[in-house]
Amino acid sequence: GLLALRLEAVAVDQQGRRWAVGAGTGISVYEKALLPLSGSLRFRMTRPRKITPYLHCGAGYSFALASCTNGGMLLNPAIGTEIALRGKLQLLLNAGYEFQELERLKGYSDDHFSVEFRERLNHHSIVLRAGVLF
Repeated sequence: GLLALRLEAVAVDQQGRRWAVGAGTGISVYEKALLPLSGSLRFRMTRPRKITPYLHCGAGYSFALASCTNGGMLLNPAIGTEIALRGKLQLLLNAGYEFQELERLKGYSDDHFSVEFRERLNHHSIVLRAGVLF
């Protein structure tokens, strides 16, 4: 199976009791390292409580950090829960789907010939996320 790792920082602006918008960046590692730039929208399904369920959708573009790789579109819908800790501190947990495009240049050569081709990959992943909102 494919295991990807992502570390990100997202700035979030709460728009009333139910809606929040965000923008962020970070680092993602599939076969190659990517730099995602994304926006997100979060909708609380109920009024804020100790445990509040929400819907999330993030979308953006990931840029490749390696010279022989191109990034691509990123999409991440999810469902999760906010857990109030202390003051404005909250724990966010969600599960969702992630789509990530990636293109890399591959090559092969020997004494008789040399070949290069582009490999286009579309990663479809189940994503489990945890974060802290302060």
